[in-house]
Amino acid sequence: MSSHERGWTTSAVEVACPDARGRLLGRPVSGLCGGRVRGTGGGVPRAAAAAPLRLDPNTAWTVETSGCATRELEGVLECPEDPAATVESMAAVAKESRLQLATDMRVIAWEYLRPTVGRNAIRALLTDHHDWGGLRRTRELAAACEAFGPALAISMHSNSRLGISLAAMTQVAAAIPNLDRSCDTHYLWKCADDVIRPGGVELADRAVRAPPVPRLGVELDHEALDRQHRQHRQHRQSGMRTRDDTGYLRRVDPTYELGLPRW
Repeated sequence: MSSHERGWTTSAVEVACPDARGRLLGRPVSGLCGGRVRGTGGGVPRAAAAAPLRLDPNTAWTVETSGCATRELEGVLECPEDPAATVESMAAVAKESRLQLATDMRVIAWEYLRPTVGRNAIRALLTDHHDWGGLRRTRELAAACEAFGPALAISMHSNSRLGISLAAMTQVAAAIPNLDRSCDTHYLWKCADDVIRPGGVELADRAVRAPPVPRLGVELDHEALDRQHRQHRQHRQSGMRTRDDTGYLRRVDPTYELGLPRW
C-alpha cells in the first residue's frame, strides 16, 4: 500500500476521532487541532474584479503553453494550478515564470514534498486532509511547510466533497497559523446533495465559518442519508462500474482521443 493509499485509509477513521473527542470534551475540533487562530477556514473566491483569478489547467498544457500563458496572464492570475504534468515540467515553467505555481496533484503524500520543493517546482501547496491521513497529519504538514518559510505557502483544496468533509477542512484550516491563501471548495454545486442538517456549513461573506461548537459542528440528516443510499443502490444496479470520460466526449467529438498534454 502506498503512503497515499494509507492516507486515504487513515483519514476515514481519523477524522471521526476528533469529532468523538469533541463531543466528550465539549470542544470544537479546531480546539483539538492546536486552537483557533481565525474564525473561518474554507474561503471561496472573491469577485473577479476584486482579486486575482485562479486557473487550473489540470496538467493539460505543455511547458511551452504554460510559459506563454503565465507570461500573458501576469497581474491577472494569483497562481496557476498544475499547468504541466510532471515535477520536471512544473520546475521548467516555474523557472521562467514570475507567477507562483500551485499544486493539488503533484504533492499528495510526504515522499513527494521534498523533491518537489527542492526543484522549485511549486510555491503553494493545496492540501486535502483525505490525502494526508486526516486532520492531525494536515496540521503537521502545515508545520513542515512553515519550515520552508516564504518559499512554500499552504492552502487547501476541496473537490467533490459533502458537508462533513468541508466542516473537517474548515475546522483544521481555522487552526493553521500559516495558512495564508484562501481555501477553495466545490461545495456550492454539491450542497443540494448533502447529508447534513441545514445550518452546519454556512457560506457567508465569501468564507466558510468554523462553528465554535463541540465536534465538527455538523449533524447527519438521516433522511437525506437514506435517500443517498437508495440512489447509490440504484447506481450499482445500473451496471455502471467505471468512469468513461472518453466515451462521453466522443458523443460530441467522435475523433476525441484521451491524452495529455492537450495543448
